Amino acid sequence: MDFQADLRRFALEQLEHYGVKYRKKDDLTTLLIKLYTFFEKYIVPREREVLMARELEEKLPRLPPSVREALDKLAEWVRGGVDVNCFQSRGLYGQGSRDYQNMLYGIVHLHLSAKETDTEPVVKEGKRFAKPGSHLLYARFEPDRAYFLDVAEHPDSGESEAWTSKRAWETGLKNWPEVFGESELRGAYPCDQDGNPITIDDAAIAALTRAGVNTMIPSGGSLYAPGLGCAASGDSAQAVMRALRIKNAAAKTQLDFAAHALSILRGFRTVLERQGRPVPSKYDLHYDYVPALGRFVICDHISHAAWDPQRGTVGLLAEREKT
Repeated sequence: MDFQADLRRFALEQLEHYGVKYRKKDDLTTLLIKLYTFFEKYIVPREREVLMARELEEKLPRLPPSVREALDKLAEWVRGGVDVNCFQSRGLYGQGSRDYQNMLYGIVHLHLSAKETDTEPVVKEGKRFAKPGSHLLYARFEPDRAYFLDVAEHPDSGESEAWTSKRAWETGLKNWPEVFGESELRGAYPCDQDGNPITIDDAAIAALTRAGVNTMIPSGGSLYAPGLGCAASGDSAQAVMRALRIKNAAAKTQLDFAAHALSILRGFRTVLERQGRPVPSKYDLHYDYVPALGRFVICDHISHAAWDPQRGTVGLLAEREKT
């Protein structure tokens, strides 16, 4: 058994499935960081309530008709749980880019290129992304809600290096303080050593983040830290923490299994015999992620008997639960 090797297999399968670039020589930690960085931007397809900022509602009459139609179509699909990730940008890495800065704030942008007559997102065969649009929607996606923050023309390459969507985030703060205000640093105020107020714009935030320096957003006399920023390596701090946590969990699980192997395997035998299932003469044990459970278990690939290290229980995986 090599649970670290199983975890690497899981990471590679996921990266291939979602089309995330990686290098074969990448170590396990790097692969996991890339995977969890991608998941920070990925919009899980599920039905959501769509909420629109007041500023965006006021801007709608001034937008081109085709952009309004694309926005309506996108809102319809989000409410219906349609996968709209194809409207995201192709970029993700490259610290300091607009996409990366947005992601650190929990904000994504979607190209408004859908047509009113489209019944589903249109993607050319062999491609993963829809046609780029002249305008972008900036939004934040929560499990049950989507917050539409702003629509703006696609910035040119010069602007994209500077704009970190501070403006879009502040729009969210004005409209939904109970959601965007959760990152307020209470008791902290944006001032220098002499007590003078500090203001920082998007260009400065981008420059500092590219240099691996985390910044906070000063707004309305308070400081906010949306997201966890970036690590010294430039990677998303949240992705790094998740990667290390899951890697350490795999190592701990291997040690725990070794310490209790006899009782766990006896549990496998008992469960299989009670179900009238054959007991393998030799088990093929692996560290597998089970989507139906939302966590990793130790699974025998022959009998599908499994040990859940989180709950300390033994059972059989149903057909729908098998990886």
